[in-house]
Amino acid sequence: MARTSAKQTARTNMREALWPGSEDTMWPQPSERGWTRLPRTFPVVVEIINHVVGESIDLGRTLLTLYSSAFAEGIVEVVDEELMASLSGLTKKTWTSRMVRLEELGFISVKPKRHRRFGYVLLVHPVLALRELRIQKKVPDELWVLFEQLHAEYNANEPVLSQVIDASYVPPEAAEAAPLASITSGPAFPGMDTPQAPRPAPTRLKSLRGKTRVSK
Repeated sequence: MARTSAKQTARTNMREALWPGSEDTMWPQPSERGWTRLPRTFPVVVEIINHVVGESIDLGRTLLTLYSSAFAEGIVEVVDEELMASLSGLTKKTWTSRMVRLEELGFISVKPKRHRRFGYVLLVHPVLALRELRIQKKVPDELWVLFEQLHAEYNANEPVLSQVIDASYVPPEAAEAAPLASITSGPAFPGMDTPQAPRPAPTRLKSLRGKTRVSK
């Protein structure tokens, strides 16, 4: 039997105090199947994506459909493109264009299957994709700081995002405005504390049981 933490017990007690007898009607049930992993930062990830492509284009539902179809291995097999488009609330033509855009932005990688362009989809870790957009100066400070703060809040036992992805990284605008000596000793991102010591940039991130580990 899985061990229950003090925070889980506190949340259970709060739920029963606010909604007595809700244990049998809540989502998810302890033995529930058919649900997926989704980053808690997903709303702000979508906000950043839509800011980059323009407010008139919503890539969030397309990405959500992919996450909903994925397993722990991070891969989606696209058996029916028409169905995937329909689940995303789009025509196949529009869905195809938005899949292409998601790949261009670095949030997915696709491989064909026979005659179909979208046969398999790999979900790229959103931290890596967002980092690249930030380097390209496409993510405004207010959205980036919000993402950092939420990431730190939801992963309190892990290093802050600026250390996880690259402790030596400095926003391009800061690099242009300050000499190298002051950059390397200053904060890696606006609004975050200065890392205690610089660390080599990791080549990738691995996720294991909800905890992010840096792998070289």
